Amino acid sequence: MSYRHIVFLFAVLLTLSQAHATPISEWAVFGPAWSRGGLAVTWLSHEGDVQPQPGDLDRTRGWVGKKDITWQYLQTDTGMIDWLSPQVPDVSEQLAKTHKWAGATVYAHTYIWADHAQPAKLNDAIKGSHRIWLNGDRISDSKVRLQKGWNRLLIAMHSPAMINGKERKFATDTHPSNWTMQVSIVGTQENDIDHVRFTAFDPSRTTLLTSDNRPMRMMAMLSRPDGESPIFFADESVSLHYALQVGLDEPEDKRDRRPWYYTVTPQTISALMDQRDAGVCQYRITPDTRRFAPDQFKDNLPAKLKVRVLSYDNMPVMDNIIALSFEAEKQGVFQTQQLINLGQLPVNHYRMYTEYLTSDDKVILRHRPHSFSVVQGPVARDQDTGPRVLATVGHWLLKKDMDGVLGRMRLLWRTGITRQHKINQGWSTWGLKHDGQGNVTLTPNPAIDQLIDEANRLGITLVGDLSTGYIRTDLLRDGQAMPQTEAEQKAAIAKAEDIVDPRQLVLAPYGARSSPHFGHPAFEKTYEEAARLLVSHYKGRIDYWTGDNETDLHAGKATEQIAEVYATAVKALYRGLKDANPKAVYISPSICRKNEFTYKLQKFGFMDACDILDVHAHPIDAPDLDSPVIGNSTKEGLGVVIDYLKESKSNKPVWYGELSAPVSHSFDGAAGQVESLIKQLAWAINNEHVQGLSYLVVYNGYDYGWPSGMCNLGKEPLPAINAINTASHLLDGRKKLSPLSHLNGSIQQLRVADKTGNETLLLWNHTDSKVWIKAKAQVQLVDLLGIHRTTLTPNNMGMVQVDVGKTPVYVVGRFVE
Repeated sequence: MSYRHIVFLFAVLLTLSQAHATPISEWAVFGPAWSRGGLAVTWLSHEGDVQPQPGDLDRTRGWVGKKDITWQYLQTDTGMIDWLSPQVPDVSEQLAKTHKWAGATVYAHTYIWADHAQPAKLNDAIKGSHRIWLNGDRISDSKVRLQKGWNRLLIAMHSPAMINGKERKFATDTHPSNWTMQVSIVGTQENDIDHVRFTAFDPSRTTLLTSDNRPMRMMAMLSRPDGESPIFFADESVSLHYALQVGLDEPEDKRDRRPWYYTVTPQTISALMDQRDAGVCQYRITPDTRRFAPDQFKDNLPAKLKVRVLSYDNMPVMDNIIALSFEAEKQGVFQTQQLINLGQLPVNHYRMYTEYLTSDDKVILRHRPHSFSVVQGPVARDQDTGPRVLATVGHWLLKKDMDGVLGRMRLLWRTGITRQHKINQGWSTWGLKHDGQGNVTLTPNPAIDQLIDEANRLGITLVGDLSTGYIRTDLLRDGQAMPQTEAEQKAAIAKAEDIVDPRQLVLAPYGARSSPHFGHPAFEKTYEEAARLLVSHYKGRIDYWTGDNETDLHAGKATEQIAEVYATAVKALYRGLKDANPKAVYISPSICRKNEFTYKLQKFGFMDACDILDVHAHPIDAPDLDSPVIGNSTKEGLGVVIDYLKESKSNKPVWYGELSAPVSHSFDGAAGQVESLIKQLAWAINNEHVQGLSYLVVYNGYDYGWPSGMCNLGKEPLPAINAINTASHLLDGRKKLSPLSHLNGSIQQLRVADKTGNETLLLWNHTDSKVWIKAKAQVQLVDLLGIHRTTLTPNNMGMVQVDVGKTPVYVVGRFVE
């Protein structure tokens, strides 16, 4: 008996055992999304609001690299879906190739018709952790109530491997995999379910296609009127610039580099329609499709824009329909620009839902949620009573687009981050050159001066770059650029690993010729002189410096000879830095793996040639205040904190030079990122040996690392931006005080104070509890986004009661120890 027959028989028997059960037989399926957060990353933890159909894109990060993922049509008479089988090739084929550490999430969505409102029950046989939404509401009980008309059902499933460490078991000819689901709907004991039917296609939507099967594509960007990320201070009026572009043909730039959305993905719906017309696949509900001649494109542009704005806590702000008029076509694209004025809004994070409508109000396309933030305001650093921990890292911040670079500085200023870790690793960007004989020259780059001036104006501290470059061999032409492709880099590393004599090894700094051979007197002289020139020139303007990115990750197997080369170069840089400015601080080149090479580097003094050790981490869990490390699991492949860090109180202090602010790692997506980020910051402030947390590309968009940062693909702020600004005002840069002794020991508490003596008490607990706090006067309860929730007045015993749970809360006032 074949695997298909076994699955079918199993599903039929399961269905027959459920009286009056109707299997849900049509689905739109999606995945695998890289990360635990899945769609909760781009849908701001409201993925239950998604209304997809086959052929839609959702802009999350795919399992293999940065790619858009398409919702696919799946029909199953029994309702059974086996994610690791040929039934869902997009999932099974990708997961067969790789198994990255962030986990994988898949989704199944369908529309259910009910002739009248009626109670029902969902029977689900789901292997693995999952979540279910009905009509946008999260449900935990199998008993549901269908509304009259169409109902939306969404199921998210998480890979068994990332929940409990189970190995993936792919389907075979005789056995299903260990990642399956079957869902049916059944009546209650009082009422049989009747007149229900299903479709994978959005019944409220009209899909537009040209007669030659070309879909319409749209890209909408939300920004401030000046074009920068839509972050506003509380005393500003919120004015949103909304720019919509509409085209037909594929854009010239890579589709996965820009947030284009399609009425359908190219060829998807036409293939489905051809199957239907040929009688190959009969849909229970036929999707509504309109075709038009290509020369009628202008006549079929969206006529209206429906806009709905909600606050983070779902309070309505705007619900309106805007008539659209487009500018003249340019290079096949029509554009319209709208200015949406909302006036002055309170501190909060806001999301905007948009629908594009025809003149007769048919929905053409629903865009992913846009977002914008209203935050308290810039940070007054003159009020600091202690060191600041919050920073961001952008490995190649300084590029040709100087306006964009300065805009990123202003974004950090609005966000409340006061330190930028790294400017550009390239020697050529800094104006450094060497002749291969130990002679180095510096021609200062005016763009760096411009960047420093803007950073100083905004109160942002810059961390400059003193880099060694990466391993090369003399088998490559002297002066050749660093290999750019992964294959070229691996080939160069492999050649280096075959070399026994370290004197045959060289390093290749970015943007410079290869270094002299290791062992040649000019090798150390080159690096020492480069550091001396650079640090001397920027003395008093840049006093923090750092090295290369993830040296241990780029070094392959890394022999002792290679470790000696790296360590020697770093020690030479460190000597040059201290000679130029004894007060300058050098943060080591970053390390991110626990392996033999890490200890080889340590053996040759790599960790000694710095003032602060840079460690990269991508935590999957938020720490408690007394946790030894920031939250990494030793079972994770990337970002494992080395044992050295656990001993750092007796060694060098530590700077976490790259953190992904784990939007990707939290099951709650954008909301979970907020919670984890604040716990990480509190942990760092509570640990004297931690000097900084550099979050990955806070200002990112489609260009780099966007599912790990704090802005979405359109460079719009996630709720984490609000959380950072609030923490910058209430926690960071404050004097740490002793904890309140009268609180239960299980309560996580961090207590700090500003110059005036006003205190902030950050509290959370693993279980919900009511906590009594001794207060000198009224206290304010503020949530993580900076929203003032309530004012508490002490009772006659001088106590206030606060509800404390797993989500931290700020209590602001003055307290009695």
